[in-house]
Amino acid sequence: MDIVSQMRDPELLKAMGLGDKLIGSLIVMVLGLATCMIILFIIQMVVKLLRIVGGKEDRSEVPAPPVPAPAPPVQIQSVPEEEPDEVVAAIITAVTSMQNGKPFMIKNITPAGQRESWSEAGLADAFENRKISPSDTR
Repeated sequence: MDIVSQMRDPELLKAMGLGDKLIGSLIVMVLGLATCMIILFIIQMVVKLLRIVGGKEDRSEVPAPPVPAPAPPVQIQSVPEEEPDEVVAAIITAVTSMQNGKPFMIKNITPAGQRESWSEAGLADAFENRKISPSDTR
């Protein structure tokens, strides 16, 4: 009786030593891997046969398209650290109007309420960690 068939019987399995169990396990593992590799090889051959029968050429023979040259680096202009709120609002309005492409009119501007320094620090931390979105702060 071989080791693999002995491992099927629970009583014989309990009586087997550790070395016999390891050898039996290795045999089962090698048989499983060999079976898997054989099946994968068969699938690969079937796919190649279907390509030949289907009339599609092999992709490895098709030359790759030329890669376009990378774009030149964009020059970033420095913005002053402190800008008045009116300037920032005007910039945001201009960018928004250009992105939408539709004409619009600003009807009302209400100043945002002043927050405490601890509240600002908490919001900044939450934005960095992306725990909340900017729309959640209203």
